[in-house]
Amino acid sequence: MLDFSGNPEQIGLSEQGMLEAYGILETAVAQGELMGAGIQVARGGVSLPPKCFGRRELKEGGAPVDSDTIFLVASITKPIVVAAVMKLVQQGKLSLEDRVVYLIPEFGKKGKEEVRVRHLLTHTSGLPDMLPDNMELRARKAPLSEFIERIYEVDLLFKPETQISYQSCGTAMIGEIVERLEGVPLRDFLKTTFFDPIELEDTSLGVREDRRDRVSEVKLPGGDFEYGGPGSDWNWNSEYWHSFGAPWGGMFTTTMELTELLQVFL
Repeated sequence: MLDFSGNPEQIGLSEQGMLEAYGILETAVAQGELMGAGIQVARGGVSLPPKCFGRRELKEGGAPVDSDTIFLVASITKPIVVAAVMKLVQQGKLSLEDRVVYLIPEFGKKGKEEVRVRHLLTHTSGLPDMLPDNMELRARKAPLSEFIERIYEVDLLFKPETQISYQSCGTAMIGEIVERLEGVPLRDFLKTTFFDPIELEDTSLGVREDRRDRVSEVKLPGGDFEYGGPGSDWNWNSEYWHSFGAPWGGMFTTTMELTELLQVFL
């Protein structure tokens, strides 16, 4: 657990600098650029308390962001899933040089036979970021298993290791590898391997049922806040996406618990 200090200077930070950082967020909220935000800064294993701004509900006058507010952290999910597969590497259950097809035979189609585990981790596999029919799949609320099956069928954008291209599909396959080797859902593996030992009670892949009332709604600055458009039932604020548990972007956590997790990475 983190130690806390209420004085930035005591942990080698500038009090004036922190006030300026807080002021940036205060201004952004006041001008409507952000609906709400949380920030926490730590140094040398000692953290300042979290500072919260704005609201966590789309409606005007909605509940404010506080230290217990749970945020969708989107692609910050990716390195946590990578850590899961690296745990299996550490345990000798697979190698970074393993071809994915050896672990998941269905993956070996359309030139993907040479994709190795390390290519999935380094965005060099040639897989696309999102599936060509990503929007259609979400619109009809397809399960994660259907996304995985579609990845088996896609063509590579380039030969593995010849280019770098950001690829959520690669992280989806990392999650599938963990599930195949461990025989449990990825969200359960993350909970028992990382979140529970670190005593992260509000961190999960997908929203926990008993935490829904504390989840911040998503509002993107400067545009449509909902992927899929206002009023759709499959956007980032929907029951569908909250329960989906995307390996590439479906983790939820609080400002304080993310700080704890980052300290473990350090």
